[in-house]
Amino acid sequence: MMESIGRIWICSYLPQEEGRGIEVIAGQLQTALREEGWSVVIADISWTKLPEFISRRIRPLAAWAIGRAVNRQTKDDDIVICNNYFSWNVKKDKQIVIYHMTEKRRAMASRGHMGVIRNILVERLSSRVDKAAGVGRTIVAVSTSVAEEVKNYYGHRVDRVIRQGVDLNEFRPLNDKAHLRRKLGLPVNQFLVLFVGPADPKKGYDLLMDEILPHIADSQTLVLVGTGHTSRQGAIALGHIPHDRIHELYQACDVLVMPSFYEGIPITVAESLACGTPCVLSQTGIGKDLKAYDVLGRFVVDGEDPDTYVRHLKALQRSPELLASVSLESRKYAEEHLDLKVTMETYSNLIREVVQDSGK
Repeated sequence: MMESIGRIWICSYLPQEEGRGIEVIAGQLQTALREEGWSVVIADISWTKLPEFISRRIRPLAAWAIGRAVNRQTKDDDIVICNNYFSWNVKKDKQIVIYHMTEKRRAMASRGHMGVIRNILVERLSSRVDKAAGVGRTIVAVSTSVAEEVKNYYGHRVDRVIRQGVDLNEFRPLNDKAHLRRKLGLPVNQFLVLFVGPADPKKGYDLLMDEILPHIADSQTLVLVGTGHTSRQGAIALGHIPHDRIHELYQACDVLVMPSFYEGIPITVAESLACGTPCVLSQTGIGKDLKAYDVLGRFVVDGEDPDTYVRHLKALQRSPELLASVSLESRKYAEEHLDLKVTMETYSNLIREVVQDSGK
């Protein structure tokens, strides 16, 4: 057995089998770093002694408890990689913080879509913790827009912008949609619009179900993947789909819709682009990056206008040529910007820099 070259801790949030965004990235890092010879440990809320209800509802407290557990078990030479503000209570010199979003911007974007008390807590408590997490640490942002937020709201310098990577061999275009649709129990001859995520207002769920779906249900079928969904006229709820099967949904559907009010670089969009599945999405996070591209930027919606989403979805349905063109550009963008191998190599190089700067 190869001797470990060192130990890296990754502070996440939910256990690996439950999460999607942060948890997927943590798993990808763990696999890649172990292949390099590192010993890697992922610390999540299961490491805390907090009651489950509290650890899942009061994330700053969960972050504090995870940090406390990690502090007790790390050694001087260990490196810690923390997702967002889960670093604020970790007391290590060699520490990398990955900002997937900023709590400050989330609070601002969620006004009217989040309960008043919760919004106040996010803006006044979580945002302060989020800012403190980056003090004196090496900082990574997952998109250029998140990097701007970290600088403008918190005054921190971002050391790297590293976009969420996708396994381009697993997430790839597939022409035989009919076969997959039969396998998944989906309508074979319908134009399928995919939504991946919980039934959460900040994901634009109410906008999608109440103001977009009624205007597309006559000719399109909405496929809902995630928790909290129920089937209704024009919509099929599939519930939770394991991550090792989620690529089949992108490949089977025609378009992904993401009307979120705030995102960093959602893994949903990255995976969809890699599968060549066009995205109609809000101008937040990766949406701002895509806005600069002639073809892909056309389907980035500025604001919360349901009519624009409907117009884009119907335009893609009416024109197979347009759909094919956007599909090709989506895959091209993923190959150029979202290759998991490049993402992991960038993190590996950054870790080496952190080690060298610390004088190890």
